[in-house]
Amino acid sequence: MKMNPISLRLKRLLLLGLFLSLLGLSLSACSGGAAKKGEEILKTCGYSPFEVSTDSVGTGAQGTIILYEKDKDLLGIRIVSTVRVAPKDWGGVAFYLPKGSNLEHVLCTYPENGEVQEPDPVAVWKSENSHGDFNLMLEIDRHHDRKARGGGKGTVVIEATCRNETEGSDGPSSLKFAVDCGASFKKGQSIMGLAHREIVVDIKRTEKPRPAQSEP
Repeated sequence: MKMNPISLRLKRLLLLGLFLSLLGLSLSACSGGAAKKGEEILKTCGYSPFEVSTDSVGTGAQGTIILYEKDKDLLGIRIVSTVRVAPKDWGGVAFYLPKGSNLEHVLCTYPENGEVQEPDPVAVWKSENSHGDFNLMLEIDRHHDRKARGGGKGTVVIEATCRNETEGSDGPSSLKFAVDCGASFKKGQSIMGLAHREIVVDIKRTEKPRPAQSEP
């Protein structure tokens, strides 16, 4: 069927109008001044990428730790990481959060193959020990019975908070995290965390305005 030239021009104009409308929406969404009332843009005060992996086992994690000022005396913590666990590995991946941290929630797509694992592949441990560097640990596919569940891959998002209560009234100058992965047997002993990395995230605080000095 042959299309009428007028209909063809009209169709082109409609497509052009639709494209310009979508382009306008994209530009407005990316514009810093186009945020609607009620939307909140969080300002980061520190971040650090990380990567940890075990060549011998094939388990690892890669992501970024982001800090932001959630409140006057409260830091927000967001960890976004991809994880992969080898089929024969029972050590999985573990994330350690600094002393004084409180977990808000965890989003996890692991395992992305859709298979349901028993027990749940995500476990959270909290320590009341005030002398250690960490008080929260989140495990992905780590099994203390030393039996692998087939491994997999996925993405995890950890949301937590930490009080600014140390090193003076201005709070800490940095926070220390850790990530480890993998497990194996050596000389009859089970070793958890074959690869381990500590990540120190420096905190850049907003400078407070100095009080105006009165003239003599």
